[in-house]
Amino acid sequence: MANQIISMNKLKQFLKLSLKGHSYRQISEMTGMSRNTINKYKDILDKHPLTYKELVQLSDKELYSIVYPPSEEKPTHDELYGLFPQMDTQLSRIGVTKFMLWEQYKQQYPDGVQYSQFCEHYRRYQKSAAVLCI
Repeated sequence: MANQIISMNKLKQFLKLSLKGHSYRQISEMTGMSRNTINKYKDILDKHPLTYKELVQLSDKELYSIVYPPSEEKPTHDELYGLFPQMDTQLSRIGVTKFMLWEQYKQQYPDGVQYSQFCEHYRRYQKSAAVLCI
């Protein structure tokens, strides 16, 4: 299956076999990892300042945090929905468009949703606000 997390034991096995000078094809056969997976983790580990020898000595938890760093905070949908009441007021003005409001949103939240998702969430917000008014 694609994008499965491999065990740290398998990753350490890859590191040890690499240190012994085995080719990626040999490592693939010995560990059962695909060569694409090996290349993926090799790229990640090569960017780290520690050597393979030092990486093998790390605990599973430390190695995991290198390979799978915590994701950066992204704006949540709750924050987006919190902006909609003010946007409703702005949209009632002449010349203000959803696209303009989305551009302002993207300046404030560069990792936020794209325009199509912004419009979809705004539509859901309007639908829920209409139900609340009834």
